[in-house]
Amino acid sequence: FQSFTKKIHESNRFFLQDNSEKIIRYSRYFFNKENDALQQLGNAMHKQSRFYLSENQKTLMYGLQKMKYSYQQHITSANDKQTLLLKSLKTAGKGRINAINNQLIHTEKNIKNLSPESILKRGFSISRYKGKVISNKKSIPRGEEMETEFHKGKLKSIIK
Repeated sequence: FQSFTKKIHESNRFFLQDNSEKIIRYSRYFFNKENDALQQLGNAMHKQSRFYLSENQKTLMYGLQKMKYSYQQHITSANDKQTLLLKSLKTAGKGRINAINNQLIHTEKNIKNLSPESILKRGFSISRYKGKVISNKKSIPRGEEMETEFHKGKLKSIIK
């Protein structure tokens, strides 16, 4: 009986050993096949990712170029507006300066024409009592002395 059990053990060992090798070979074959499939999938995903990245990069570059062009247009437009404003300010400034200059000339003429010397040259006189200009005859009492200034000379007189 022992020999029979021994033979069964040996045949089981042989069977297991033979099947183990087959299982190992099949497992290696299966894992190699799965590894190849995973590598192909990884390569395909890598290519697809590169494609999408390339497309996104193109889209971003196009967007950046549009933004750059837009900003350049805005800058050019702002520079043009600034140039026009500067010209307008210069023109308005020159016009304002000329107007103020004309007002000054007119005011200077008025001051000169209304000066006491100018009034005296036109034949008028200035009368004073105690150094103050007389604007009312009642402000000088009778018997007091007053002074009258002409273009050429002064005259003293007594009120009667």
